[in-house]
Amino acid sequence: MRAGYGFFHAYNRDHVPRGEPEDEQLWRKFLFNQKEGHRRANIHVRVQGNPNQRYPLLFRDYLRAHPIATQTTELIKQQLARYHANDVEAYYDIKDPVYDLIWEAAKEWAAFHEAQP
Repeated sequence: MRAGYGFFHAYNRDHVPRGEPEDEQLWRKFLFNQKEGHRRANIHVRVQGNPNQRYPLLFRDYLRAHPIATQTTELIKQQLARYHANDVEAYYDIKDPVYDLIWEAAKEWAAFHEAQP
């Protein structure tokens, strides 16, 4: 806030992927938006060690390692924006289950690579 970013009180927790613990404290976050007159940026601040801290980092790493999944995710988000630009509920009703699928694949991918010597 002192840095000029706007704080969004309404977005104070992440979507909980299926199969993950439902404890609200594990999925809490602080969301800030760009400074006035600057390029759009969404800044998510999460608690270190919580699953929602691992989620975006592992998601990012998985997509970097799987370019086809990245392209498909990009296409899905473009189509969601095209068909549901003014309906955020519909957008997330579709996006969240898609991301749950990617999250499961990312966890398996990470476990495989962590087990390698």
